[in-house]
Amino acid sequence: MIRAADNQALSVLLPDSEAALRILGTAAAYGTDRPFCRFWTDENGGALMIAEGVATLHAPSCADEWLTFLTMSPEVHTVRTDAKTARELAVLWGAKAECGEVMRAGDVSVCGAATVTPPAPLYPLIASVFGEAVPPFDGWYADVHHRLRRGRFHARAMREGGEVRSCAMTVAECDAAALLGAVATTPAARGRGLASACVTALTHDCRQNGQEVYISPKNAAAAALYACLGFTVCGEWGKVQRREE
Repeated sequence: MIRAADNQALSVLLPDSEAALRILGTAAAYGTDRPFCRFWTDENGGALMIAEGVATLHAPSCADEWLTFLTMSPEVHTVRTDAKTARELAVLWGAKAECGEVMRAGDVSVCGAATVTPPAPLYPLIASVFGEAVPPFDGWYADVHHRLRRGRFHARAMREGGEVRSCAMTVAECDAAALLGAVATTPAARGRGLASACVTALTHDCRQNGQEVYISPKNAAAAALYACLGFTVCGEWGKVQRREE
């Protein structure tokens, strides 16, 4: 049975999938009592978070009940979950599933001199690389600044001439694990190892905090880079967008 979850209910959830880590990261940063974000669990170890129309679903066993729940939640327009569940939901919704690998850091050596950086200077680069996938600055900064104050945000950057040329940041953190993302490099600076420096330095930071480190490459080229740095595939992520009627 699906039921509303509080911090205690989520305390038994392990960050053993990308979705679970995203759920735990949000709960760690904001708690479970904020009106803009709601949480649910079931008796089979599943968990769901819905925030601003985006659902994040961890469904380690049969997902049928969760998929029905999401289908009956009209405010949900996008679901982030594992690849298998995403493909099942895509069939149900008559949509297309976007899927990719989840990788875990193994023996990663720091390469380059990426520096610890505050979030604000990263935004122009991230927005230029990822476009509409990045929220407007005010909303983006409010989130990362809140996570920074709670100790749930870390970032590294490479600068040249005072300008950020490459960066990486944590997009979700709980006590046990961190998910890296927003890995971006200006076009003119690519191919010089700047992103590798940011990712490896940030991985070291998280390891120093006792966290396992994960990353979800957007494409095969990114996955190949992370594999060279010492990351290995440990799962798959999936994403589905509800078709407009």
